[in-house]
Amino acid sequence: GCGVPVHALPLYRLAQGYARMSLPTLFAPTRAAVLRRITSAMTAHPEMVAGTDRICTQLMAAFGDRIFCKSGASAFYAVGIKDKGIGITLKMEDGASSIVPYAILSVLTQLGVITPEEACSLPRYHDKNLYNNHHAVVGRTELAFQLEQLC
Repeated sequence: GCGVPVHALPLYRLAQGYARMSLPTLFAPTRAAVLRRITSAMTAHPEMVAGTDRICTQLMAAFGDRIFCKSGASAFYAVGIKDKGIGITLKMEDGASSIVPYAILSVLTQLGVITPEEACSLPRYHDKNLYNNHHAVVGRTELAFQLEQLC
């Protein structure tokens, strides 16, 4: 991992933090400028956030004008939807991080942040097949959830 000290925080509180970061106009000008600088740096150089081989790097490289995001340990993920005041956190209870990219793409698609075609444009996550060591298809990743409309 990155080794940054992390404090325990409920998921909804982190989502609130990302939501607030996504809408810097809520803050005084000095703080708003700092938040814009942070999210702009994240999306301008996504490889500095998570290296070159993670979903957050690919998402910010492709859709950095709309989102900023960061993966974490044990199948944790956070996303801010720029200028919308929306923060998303996701945690796979069993720590299975291989499903996280598909879940995040589904959430972003269901919210209308990205189109299904844009989700499929990320080559690594287009193929939902599961393969064994002989490269034979042995299963498929299928997500079976729909976001609920709250208001």
